[in-house]
Amino acid sequence: MRSPPVPYAGCRNYWCRERVSCENAEHMNPAFQAPLRIAIISKSNAPGGGASRFAEDLAGWLQEQGHECVHFCAKFIGKPRSFQRSFYPGFPGSLCRFIHRLTGWLGLRELFPLEYWLFVRPLIKNFDVLHFHDHFTAYSPLTMAMASKHARVYFTAHDCVHFTGGCLYPMGCQKFAKHCRECPQRQSIGLFDFTYFNQEINKWVYRQFPITYIYPSTWLLNQARRALTQRKVALHIPNGFDPKPYDFQSRTDARLRLELPLDRIVICITAHQLADERKGVIFALKALQAIKALKPLAILIGNPTANFKLHAPDIDFLHAGYMDDRKKWGFFLLHRI
Repeated sequence: MRSPPVPYAGCRNYWCRERVSCENAEHMNPAFQAPLRIAIISKSNAPGGGASRFAEDLAGWLQEQGHECVHFCAKFIGKPRSFQRSFYPGFPGSLCRFIHRLTGWLGLRELFPLEYWLFVRPLIKNFDVLHFHDHFTAYSPLTMAMASKHARVYFTAHDCVHFTGGCLYPMGCQKFAKHCRECPQRQSIGLFDFTYFNQEINKWVYRQFPITYIYPSTWLLNQARRALTQRKVALHIPNGFDPKPYDFQSRTDARLRLELPLDRIVICITAHQLADERKGVIFALKALQAIKALKPLAILIGNPTANFKLHAPDIDFLHAGYMDDRKKWGFFLLHRI
């Protein structure tokens, strides 16, 4: 199993005040392993999407490394694991979710940090590190800001909403690099266009508060730097991957068990929501259509989309549906399928 990433290169002490400039020999030693109490906060548990799945995996890895780690989820899909707790329990939690839905409907993205006073302040007393993940619809960036005054706070970005005026991805729009306004995605981000105000809040949080921002891809990091221009350390740490839950097979065995032809090009296209244009599935389908002479067979994995044939009319498809069983995934995740 790949070891969980350390918070920054070199120093391995989460609460070291020197951060990236640390030269403490003990902290630089790979054997340094001070047990920590870590709270991971995300929108959901694993079935809620890739960001939440990574947050769940990370909590499990940290526990395996000897840390006390609790994964707090704004909502649960299915049964929670033993180390997971609700971030929004009871009526106060329902009130917070309602306020975020209401302000989001108006166009103000998670503006009121009510959850800080109700739920995050107790976490500060009980945990050494607060590690936040995707905050879209889940909690306010102001909650992270206030928490960072009293605790070590890390934020792993999984989309663009922390540096835009409210969209998950700009989809070709370049306004975010200066000032969001007159948003082309306004219909999907709220009744009124508060994108300028939303982005200014994000910039203020980034500029004024000691939050360590972590990016799993250089593309996302570079996009963020276009909007968040103030000098600040931002880390590129790729998402980890644990092969243990997967039942990997050889290509021949996997194709035989899946009843796939052995002598044909097989291409797997997967996304949580195949119809979500932000996932780029349409581009993959058009690429398949461009190589139709090779007669590839496409396997679609994820929640379905009805119009994939429109973009690749000459391609044969198999639809496996949404798949959460990692042992089944092992038949598709091959080194040389």
